Amino acid sequence: MFDVNIVGNDLGKNYFVTRPAAFSKFSDSIADDALDLAKALVASLTYGMTISSYYRGRIQMVSALMNKLIAGEV
Repeated sequence: MFDVNIVGNDLGKNYFVTRPAAFSKFSDSIADDALDLAKALVASLTYGMTISSYYRGRIQMVSALMNKLIAGEV
């Protein structure tokens, strides 16, 4: 079994596959909603780094973006 996250926009849909166990080792079933959100974030970041065009806003400095998100500055 695999989890599929879909990132879509007016240009189409892109599918990102994760194993259900990829995140579950960090928590129990109570945190399933948070893990689903984490998977959606990973799919969105992957889209931004690998598929999104430079002119649309390709993510090039993911570590800087993550630092800002963690610090609550974005």
